[in-house]
This record gives sequence, structure tokens and C-alpha cells, in this order.
Amino acid sequence: EEGMVHWMQCDSCSKWRVVPPSVFLRQNASVRAGRPHRWCCGDNTTDPVRASCAAPEDPRAKDTSAEQFYNVEAILDERTDPKGNAEFLVRWEGYGPEDDQWLQQGDMNQKLIAAFQSQQARGQEGSSKR
Repeated sequence: EEGMVHWMQCDSCSKWRVVPPSVFLRQNASVRAGRPHRWCCGDNTTDPVRASCAAPEDPRAKDTSAEQFYNVEAILDERTDPKGNAEFLVRWEGYGPEDDQWLQQGDMNQKLIAAFQSQQARGQEGSSKR
């Protein structure tokens, strides 16, 4: 599963806004860490049209039957966090480098990770044979 469209509700005006996965996951990570962050329309820097409480609510907020997904365009890099967990830098399809995000291995599609690691291994083998 690559990821559904993420909605966040403004803590000031209670309007719903679509946010990219990076914003949604950052907010969820702060909640899981016990440090919930107030989120407001002005924090929605990826959608300047709706980055204000004065802007109308996205009409899709009323259509809860629509399932939309964010797709991973590419895994760009791999690292280990301070706790020893594998993380992967992803580029979201339709988004630029400013929305690239490090995700924990457990939050990702394992087939994508395996393909990335296989590609990395092939690249290293090719460079060591020169």
C-alpha cells in the first residue's frame, strides 16, 4: 500500500485540508512521540490557495467515498537512524524535492525497498568490477 490522500483538520477553524504525505507523517510522528503539534491552515504551505482559515474548505472534504493515493516515485537513499532503524528517502509522485521525506522501513511497501536494495547492490557490484 503506497498511501492514501491525507487530510488534516485545522485546530483554529476546523476546516479540512489535503496535505502531502510529508506533512501528515510529520504530524503523526509528533503525536506518537507524545509531542502533538497544533496544526492550522497557515501551516499548509504546499497549498497556498488554502493556507488560510479564510479560504473555503476543499470540496473533496465532503466526499469521503473517494479513495485517492500518493505514489512513491522513487526511493532515493537509505540510512540508519540513531536508534538503528532503517530509513529510506522517498520522492512522492507529482511532488518536488522539497517534499522528499525519510520514512521508517516499517511504514513502507517492502517490495519497493527490496527493489531499491537490489538496484543498489547491482550498482555497487558494477563499480567494484572496474
